[in-house]
Amino acid sequence: MSQEFELYFEMVDEADCGREFKVFRNSSGEIVHEEVHCDEDFGLAVTSCVYINGEHLTGDGWRLLEGTIGLDKVFEAYEQGVDIFAFMTDFDEQADSDEDGLRLWSESLRRNQERLSSESAREIEAGFFENSAEMNTRPRTGGVALSVKEKLFLYCIVCGAVEEAIEMLHSGSVSPNAKMREFVVPDWVDLKDSARVAQDLLARPGDSALHLAVAHGRVELVRLLVEAGADVYATNKGGQTPLEVACEKGAVSAVHALLDALPAADARALVLYQEVGQKDALSVAIRYDSDEVVRLLIGYDADGLGGRFYSLQRLQDEVLRAVYSRSAGSFVELANATGFDPTSKVDGESLLSHFSGVGKEVVKEYQTNYRFMKRVRDVNTRLGAVFDGGVAVDEGDAPVNRRRGPSL
Repeated sequence: MSQEFELYFEMVDEADCGREFKVFRNSSGEIVHEEVHCDEDFGLAVTSCVYINGEHLTGDGWRLLEGTIGLDKVFEAYEQGVDIFAFMTDFDEQADSDEDGLRLWSESLRRNQERLSSESAREIEAGFFENSAEMNTRPRTGGVALSVKEKLFLYCIVCGAVEEAIEMLHSGSVSPNAKMREFVVPDWVDLKDSARVAQDLLARPGDSALHLAVAHGRVELVRLLVEAGADVYATNKGGQTPLEVACEKGAVSAVHALLDALPAADARALVLYQEVGQKDALSVAIRYDSDEVVRLLIGYDADGLGGRFYSLQRLQDEVLRAVYSRSAGSFVELANATGFDPTSKVDGESLLSHFSGVGKEVVKEYQTNYRFMKRVRDVNTRLGAVFDGGVAVDEGDAPVNRRRGPSL
């Protein structure tokens, strides 16, 4: 029973087989939970009934929630605004199994989180105007400070209010190149649900709207910002472009969206872009072992004609970078792409000696698979040579001669 529930009615009838009747309610009185305990000769029987606003919860949908999800979690979801009765109606109409029911429940939670995010954005907007939005934001060109709308725009990207951010972008009231100088969450901002993240991870000094969009996985907004003229080469105070931020965080969907939004030539130039003293996209992905991003960058076909960003020689060089960086996942992707032999030595030492922990296990498994596939290829090659004819086969490899039976 949730601690938010309190016992407000109890009756014990010893004359009636020790029958005990308890009623609990939550602080607002909207949810009532009744329990009847009956001590019969055959044991203790418990009957439980739940009412919300006077309506009895019953049926297969409620059975699933009570038995699988648990009353505490269901009541918590209700208090956050999830429509329990709508779920049970959907269950009766659409669910053929408990698995379908759990999927419907997950959808109910997701829709409610989206609603809360939207409400959170409206609260933020109200807070901006009420508190004059005293934020440390960098002025745009010409020394003009960011408008309240632009500050709100950046907040919406971080907090997941994507629809509101897109609406402001389409209205032309905000610049796609708005930048934060310093991002401090004021006390009057209440970040809810999916937006409840550590404040020091919200943004970094100099992050633009595009930096924030890729860092927080706002894929649809990434494309719209690029189309609106966002500077894909803009750097924060750490010297990182939005693409580098996405590579660092392993945000493969954001990388894909960013490259897809650019013409082939521009995508290639961005991926290969490298300022003095800085790393390009692939090097950043390897450093942080963002193996899915490495796989995307290796195989991305920008022009649809089979062209690739990197030469074989460049990828072979990056294999060693992955080894020296102890980036096991990235090493496997690069080894696959280049045909690198993972059983060979690096700097005179075994490959495994360069890795440790989970990374060592990843490389070890790759070595095992590589050896197995190599044996398969070798067998296929020898069999092909035998059936093609005219190729000598070592006696040790030749099949055992079998006696022929009598001819018919």
